[in-house]
Amino acid sequence: MAQVGWVFLDQSGGKHRIGLYHGEDSGHVVIHCNLRIIQLDFSVKDSKTYTFFIEDELCEVRMFKEKVGFSYEFFVDKKTDTPLNRVRKKELTRDRKMGAGVIIGFLLIVIGGSAGLMWYNKIQVAKRMARTGISFALDRSELAAFLHQAVPAEAAIRLSASEPNKAIYRFQTADSVYVSGELVFDKNKPLLLSTGFPLHDGDAFQVLYLPSRPRSFYLDFGRPSEPTQRTYLEHAIAAEQAAHPNATKEKSNCIAEMVAKIRGWEQLASIIYQNQTPGNYPAANQVTYEKMMGDRALKQILQTNCPNQ
Repeated sequence: MAQVGWVFLDQSGGKHRIGLYHGEDSGHVVIHCNLRIIQLDFSVKDSKTYTFFIEDELCEVRMFKEKVGFSYEFFVDKKTDTPLNRVRKKELTRDRKMGAGVIIGFLLIVIGGSAGLMWYNKIQVAKRMARTGISFALDRSELAAFLHQAVPAEAAIRLSASEPNKAIYRFQTADSVYVSGELVFDKNKPLLLSTGFPLHDGDAFQVLYLPSRPRSFYLDFGRPSEPTQRTYLEHAIAAEQAAHPNATKEKSNCIAEMVAKIRGWEQLASIIYQNQTPGNYPAANQVTYEKMMGDRALKQILQTNCPNQ
């Protein structure tokens, strides 16, 4: 397993540790930042680039397929024409006039101790899996073997017409075996996923299963299908418009789309439930919405790109 690490210093002097794990046989990729998994991919056999934000900085981890194995590079993208980069360029211009330069760099380090890293990887993946999805017929001791052998598929969700607190999942394996079952939610609470999003009829999510035991699988609500992500965006736009009726529909669209682009689709839940209290909506609510919208960098981006119309 390839194990590479970098240290990134942001503009405020904060230190961020980025690490990458790449399975030699399975091709599975795990990228983490500050003890938190930010990218999880499977069966990567060719060159690939992963893009993510660190403290509002657009960053990339690039994988290059060589004649033998792979090489890896961490890169801070200061040139892509995004709203955030335009804000940063203005700040850099101001800083140059004051005679102070902003030093952004990275130091390539090799994280030693493969046994310790494998243990760390296992713990972090287990935490993410527990936070964003549900495991079926899997013991924690099987996690390493499961990640090595797991195959991805897509599970479709159907809500029960007779019981509002139940849903049916169903997916097909590569061998055309169908796996299905029930998801049961607390009937006294809103129908919410662990990610904070509402569950809709027809939503779909990635599922990882063992080819030898397809009923041993992990349903990952943190990896919705593209149509499901578009559904989240539509609900966020509608919620933003309903909460701010004096704003134009174009501005509501712009706010939801920019939040999804800059902060990630995961933050759309806070827009959807911006008028709810944390009681029944612990993952996304009025508090998380106000905290997100109060961020200085995001405010600048929205003011620049979504002005009052």
